[in-house]
Amino acid sequence: MGRVDGKVALITGASLGEGGPNIGGVTAQVLAREGAAVAVADRPGRGADRLAAAIAAAGGRALALEVDVRDEAQVQAMVAATVARFGALHVIHNNAGVSPEADTDVASMATDVWDLVMAVDVRGAMLVTKHGLPHLLAAGGGSIVNTASITAVAGDMIHTAYGVAKAALCSLAQHVAVQYGRDGVRCNAVCPGLTMTPAARRDLPDALVASMARLSPTPALSEPVDQANVVLFLASDESAMVNGQILLTDGGMTAQQPWVADFIAAGAPTYGNDRG
Repeated sequence: MGRVDGKVALITGASLGEGGPNIGGVTAQVLAREGAAVAVADRPGRGADRLAAAIAAAGGRALALEVDVRDEAQVQAMVAATVARFGALHVIHNNAGVSPEADTDVASMATDVWDLVMAVDVRGAMLVTKHGLPHLLAAGGGSIVNTASITAVAGDMIHTAYGVAKAALCSLAQHVAVQYGRDGVRCNAVCPGLTMTPAARRDLPDALVASMARLSPTPALSEPVDQANVVLFLASDESAMVNGQILLTDGGMTAQQPWVADFIAAGAPTYGNDRG
C-alpha cells in the first residue's frame, strides 16, 4: 500500500519538458507512485499531457488539464474535471508560479510585471484553494500544500514581486489552516531554496549555482524529487499534526549565520570536518 493510496491529488504548474519534469511534475510522479490518482495542470503547451502519459505508462492514474490559474472559470472547470474523472479530491498542490526576468528592484518594477506575478502566484493559488475546498470538505478533509520560496522569509536584490508573492502564499496557508483545520483540512507551505530543475540547469550561470552550493550546509543543492518528497509527506496521513506551517526546505541555507560560508572558505576549522 502506498503512502497516499486511494487519494486524489491536483497539482498545478506540473509539466514535463524536454529536460525532464519540474517540481510539480516530479511531485505528480511521486504521488502517483505512492497510490494517488493525479490531475496535472499547466498552461497550454507546457507538457501536462506528456506528464500524464508518462505517469500512465508507469502504471499510475493521471489526467492532463490545461489551465490559466488567473481565470476563475478555468480554475473551477479544472477542479470539476478532476472530481468528475476520479470521484473526489483530497490533495491540492498549489505549485503554479512565474518569475519573470523583468521582476527587479522596487524602483525599477514595471506595474504589469508586478500584477502578473501576483495574479499567477497568489490569485491563482487562492482560486484553486477556493474551488477545491468544498471537495476536500466533502471528502472529510485533506491537505493543501503551497509552493513558496526562501525569498518569502528573506530579502533579495531582485525578484521583488516573486518574493512578496511567496510570502503571501505562506500567509494564505496559515489562514486556510486556521479557518478549516477543525474540518480536517490542513494547509502548509514549503519554501525551497535553489532547486536544480531542468530550467535552472539550462538558464542559471554556473557561477551562481556554485555560489549557492557554497552557501548550503548540505552536500548538494536540492533536486525536484527532494521537494516532491516533502509534499508527499504533507499529503499523507503521516503529517496529521502538521498544519499552518512554513517549512524551509532549503537544506539549511537560511539556518546559518551569513558569514559561515566565508569562514569555511578561509580555512576556519569546522566541527563536521574535524571529527575523528
